[in-house]
Amino acid sequence: MAGEGSVITMKVLGIFLTVCLIAGTFFCVYYTTNNSTAINKEFAMGTSLILTVCQSVIPELVKLVVAVEGWTKPEDIMFQLTLRTYFLKMMSVGILVLSLQSNPESRTGCSEADMGSQLLNLIFVDFLLNILVNPVVAVVTYYATGAKIPADEKVVSAFYIDMYYRQALIWVSVPYVPMMPLYGMCLQLIMFQVLMLTFWGFYVAAERPFEDTSGVGTVVLMMTTVVVAFFPQAAWLADEPSTSCGPMTSGEFDRRYNAMVSWVLGESPEWLQYGFTLIFNPIVVYSLLIAIFMTFTALTQKINGLNKEIHEETAQGAIALEMWREEFMANKSAQKALAHRPKSPEKARPSGADA
Repeated sequence: MAGEGSVITMKVLGIFLTVCLIAGTFFCVYYTTNNSTAINKEFAMGTSLILTVCQSVIPELVKLVVAVEGWTKPEDIMFQLTLRTYFLKMMSVGILVLSLQSNPESRTGCSEADMGSQLLNLIFVDFLLNILVNPVVAVVTYYATGAKIPADEKVVSAFYIDMYYRQALIWVSVPYVPMMPLYGMCLQLIMFQVLMLTFWGFYVAAERPFEDTSGVGTVVLMMTTVVVAFFPQAAWLADEPSTSCGPMTSGEFDRRYNAMVSWVLGESPEWLQYGFTLIFNPIVVYSLLIAIFMTFTALTQKINGLNKEIHEETAQGAIALEMWREEFMANKSAQKALAHRPKSPEKARPSGADA
């Protein structure tokens, strides 16, 4: 009972530390973005640097909290690390964009230009620290320990979450910097090459590689990232357009999406209007929804069938391995018995004794 009480106490402590970590992340992001103008006046790109450091520290703090809770199973540890780190990073993206949108101070006189420059700086600083810090940490760890770093499930899953975080930043930046996808793609390619060189020189394949046992876990996280990035863009479209600056200025409409709809229906080229008429025809829409539903159902059945085959093959492999192990141990025991068996007198007498 005492051991069970201790486990519960550590779990409660871990939950409390997680709540503190959520509150700390919220305060750091909210305070930094709301005081971004003053911070950047004191130090250029100071806001982006603070936010990037905050995002880099989150995974390490989550590891400490999960260690305090005392999880023992590797899959449980993996689930707790991934879920909490992903939640904190996506929460920071939402707070960042909504705080910048509501910030009354403007460095350039145009709030949307400020949004674009802040997000652009944040993505660039994250890129710069990534290509500098990751190789340095790998080199120092390699020469300090004398061994290459195992690329286990914790390392690989952390890179997955960082990728989703950067994708969310790129997507929410599109209304303010329309060329951001191209810019982000170029930076991601450079980071990928640097990361591959770092892995080639200072990492080694882990005995337990990262594996998405659910089959759809990484896809679910990616779709969740799309949803998280969609809400700030939806808020931007539903907001009143500026009359002086920004990518969409109009005094005729009370919402930005109305300006977009008006342009598509009344001012766009005729071929584009005709194309939209065909695409949004109810027959086409309903047919597309039915096709998507049928495709999703077929893929779900296929995945379930493959999971069943994998489980059956795994079970058969485990049975065969256990039989081989029992046979190996039986042969080993028989060999030991023969080695320690005393020789018979007949075999022990000299060959010329009968004479």
